[in-house]
Amino acid sequence: MKSYASDAMAFVNLAATVAASEQANRLGVGPQLLAYDEPSSALLYSLLAPKDWRMATRKDMDSISTLEAVLAVKRTWHGSALLPMSRSPFETIAHYCATIEQLAASTIDSESRLHKPAGFQTLLAWIGRIEQSFKASGSDLGPIHGENALSNVMLGQGDAIQLVDFDRATNADPHYDLAGFCLEFCSFYDQVEETVALYFGAPDSSVSARTALYMIVDDFLWGCWSLIEHYSSHRSNTIEFYKYAQNRFLRCRYWLNRWDIATLQRRM
Repeated sequence: MKSYASDAMAFVNLAATVAASEQANRLGVGPQLLAYDEPSSALLYSLLAPKDWRMATRKDMDSISTLEAVLAVKRTWHGSALLPMSRSPFETIAHYCATIEQLAASTIDSESRLHKPAGFQTLLAWIGRIEQSFKASGSDLGPIHGENALSNVMLGQGDAIQLVDFDRATNADPHYDLAGFCLEFCSFYDQVEETVALYFGAPDSSVSARTALYMIVDDFLWGCWSLIEHYSSHRSNTIEFYKYAQNRFLRCRYWLNRWDIATLQRRM
């Protein structure tokens, strides 16, 4: 059973989560949703028993057969029927940034006031430039998982794969979902290219460039989310939201410094 903390519901559409969970199960890529209760924000899924299933780890992605199996499941999900709701990562970032501004303006004392990390506005400007590139080139639309942590990929016997956690499942560019997954195990651009080749069955320099740019976007998006949680969640005294936000912003800056963004934009 999954039951949401009250602050988490600000980012979750329960009806959309239910629809995505049921669609994933019909496709055979997610466990069965047995029941849900809207007033208590609770979802009951069939058990992926620990004796048969375990969460994926970074090391598992070193196995080409396992990586191919996970990518095949992602590809099945991305190619399925559209979900009831659509939202691009740039729309999500705009919503998060508006929330950050509200939090920054809503407190009077300096101790509780939201403070943006150093370089936040510079990162936001880069996200704006990347967004313009995607607007110019166009984007595909399909169901995305949205929660690409390896712990949300369950491994069973014989490369059996199940995806869990559809809280942020929506219709968006599947390349963005692929980027979020790449962030879990790709440290270099050639690893991104190899993953794209496995996903599509052949190398594609345009998609590799799009995926890398989306990796920057995803790090910034989750950094914003965690910053909001640090300043608004009652759980911030037990969960290191601020540290997680700083780590995502730090890696976002790392990609911007490491990759030639103009070249990636031309390739896409």
